[in-house]
Amino acid sequence: MDLREFGIARKRGELLSWRSSVGRIGKLGEIVEHCRQTPEIRGLPHFFLPQHLAAGLALGKPKPTHSYPVKTAEKIRRLCMTKILAIAIGGALGALARYGVCIGAQKLLGERFAWGVLLANVVGCFCIGLLMHETLRSGPQPLNQSLHAGLTIGLLGALTTFSTFGYDTLGHWQAGDWKLAVANVFANLAVGLTAVVVGQRLGDWLFATSA
Repeated sequence: MDLREFGIARKRGELLSWRSSVGRIGKLGEIVEHCRQTPEIRGLPHFFLPQHLAAGLALGKPKPTHSYPVKTAEKIRRLCMTKILAIAIGGALGALARYGVCIGAQKLLGERFAWGVLLANVVGCFCIGLLMHETLRSGPQPLNQSLHAGLTIGLLGALTTFSTFGYDTLGHWQAGDWKLAVANVFANLAVGLTAVVVGQRLGDWLFATSA
């Protein structure tokens, strides 16, 4: 390819790129305006931003025809922060609950077997089976998204533990007590899965009755 053909091909590529960007001018205007109204973005040096966005921020153009994207972005931001806060609170409560269950189980049932971890895992499996029921997630009257995330990801996620279960199982095995190791694996997996099924079936019965 000679220099003339190279120049023609380059111009053709630029033209195609320009045509493909024409349809995004309206959306670009809305994004630019949103960034102009966001202090965290507006305060950034423009070399941190894409070239067309930095130019729009510097010139103040193009302007959107309405403020819908800004309101939507603010609503999404508030929803995300609320969900994160709910997960954090649920996680703290779940971790404290598991600690209390393990301490209580050690005092009542002894320390030879990890009864507390087993109980926490089984209860968590049962509750997740119930809370993940379709009616609670996307039914006619679903739970609030932040509340649901706080209960499932936060509370139950911290209440249950796979790492401690694995550590306890390996400890039994290394101590030569392979029967307790096998029993721990069977109890957590088999009883835990059964608890999930029972929770789902209870949800089916509850919401079928309420309907």
